[in-house]
Amino acid sequence: MLDMERNIEKKRGLACEVQLRVDNPKARLDKTAEGVRKAITLDKTFTALISVGLDDEGKVLFEVDEDAKKSYARRMFGKKLIVTD
Repeated sequence: MLDMERNIEKKRGLACEVQLRVDNPKARLDKTAEGVRKAITLDKTFTALISVGLDDEGKVLFEVDEDAKKSYARRMFGKKLIVTD
C-alpha cells in the first residue's frame, strides 16, 4: 500500500512539473488535455486511479479516484508469494 501511495505522490509531483511546462510558452508539449494526460500517466497501472486533464484556464487537474484506489489495493496487495530454495 505504501508503494502505491508513493507512486501516486510521484505522479502528483510530475503533474506540478507538467504545469510549469504548460505555463512556459516555449515548451515543446502538446498543450491539450490528452497531451498532458500522456505526459503524466505513462504507467498503465495508474490510469484507472488517476484523472488528469486541463481546465479552461490551462491549469493541470490531478485527481485520485479513492474508490478505484481501494479496489486496486484489495485486488493487488497481499497476494505475492516468494519461493526460495
